[in-house]
Amino acid sequence: MISVPKKIAGIILAAGTASRMGQTKQLMPYGDTTILGRVVSQALASGLERVIVVLGHDAKKYAGIWTKMVI
Repeated sequence: MISVPKKIAGIILAAGTASRMGQTKQLMPYGDTTILGRVVSQALASGLERVIVVLGHDAKKYAGIWTKMVI
């Protein structure tokens, strides 16, 4: 039997409004980055073939995260 390497993608759901928090939870500071930045960094470092980030509410606010990452 031939072994075929599995291609696995990760999906990060970050489309919520964080209405109960009163601020955009994904952009809250976490160490030297944000919560979303940390999650994306860990996903990229995990060996997944592809990382998909689903954005919704205020997606334009997230632009600064991607400029600081090597994707």
